[in-house]
Amino acid sequence: APPPLFPPEDRAFIGVTTKEGTYDFAPVDRFGKAIRHRPAVMLFNHGWAVNETFDRAEFDAVARRGMLPMLSWEPWNYRDDRKNADGTHARQPRYQLNTIYGGAHDDYIRAYATGIRRLNYRVAIRFAHEMNGFWYPWGADVNGNAAGDYVKAWRHVRQVFTEVGATNVIWVWSPNVLFGDTQLKPFYPGDEWVDWIGLSGYYGTEGTENYRSPRTVFGRSITHLRTFTSKPLVITETAATDNAGLKARWVREFFGYLEDNPDIIGFIWYESVKEWDWRIATAPAASAAFAAEADDRRYDVRWATNVVPRVTAKVPPRPTGSPVEPTGTARPR
Repeated sequence: APPPLFPPEDRAFIGVTTKEGTYDFAPVDRFGKAIRHRPAVMLFNHGWAVNETFDRAEFDAVARRGMLPMLSWEPWNYRDDRKNADGTHARQPRYQLNTIYGGAHDDYIRAYATGIRRLNYRVAIRFAHEMNGFWYPWGADVNGNAAGDYVKAWRHVRQVFTEVGATNVIWVWSPNVLFGDTQLKPFYPGDEWVDWIGLSGYYGTEGTENYRSPRTVFGRSITHLRTFTSKPLVITETAATDNAGLKARWVREFFGYLEDNPDIIGFIWYESVKEWDWRIATAPAASAAFAAEADDRRYDVRWATNVVPRVTAKVPPRPTGSPVEPTGTARPR
């Protein structure tokens, strides 16, 4: 029999990410208890300058808990104290995109790929996410990056993994939702280089505190994505605040939005405090709404070491004239 798909057809997974990451699973456990559901994916971060060597123990710790390890692999030094007035860390010449595809980091990339190859299961890598923003050194129009550099860097990294034989990777290309007049297609490496499409979007970020439905948050971006790719979608970061007392409503509408969009094969909740409290576990009404929705058979998804990723999606017709997100829709952290 062929190995099982992850997620199975007509199913969608629920995942989680926390600030503590693999160093403390208590927030993950509180999240699972609050929603009465075991997450099937855990997203955690590694910065290139800090995580200088591959440590399989972190991946194994996630896998032992029955979750697909999804790594946000970030080419920068997040401890760099040269922070801009707007809170970004974009000026890091060592991590200009041309240094990546130019081979300056190949020893590191190759060693990391070798470590991944030796795992006896698949992992997902979300390389240099939210590249259409301005807050990271790999972002558009910052740090000396030029048009086309991101695609070259992505393809170079994946090519090194291929050369090493690290074929047990689900490659997740993950922009931020559209804001202002930004576009996504110029940063897309191509379907042959990508397995899943990710997307970050929140309700309640600074400057957009008025209620915004999930369709308002994600609609325009997904419509735009579907003009150039039909790869499965994963909401790789999302959450809602309760500042206006509407978090439970947003959660219910979010699950309804997922059902209307079967090409979204999963989502990852940001279970942390950063500027605002995005957690489900500390919001009783929202956690009750979440638990009721997650009890649906559609979210009965389990990860195991023998699964293979589902790389096709049922793309429904998209309505025209989807609402436009206000300028400034960006990540909360």
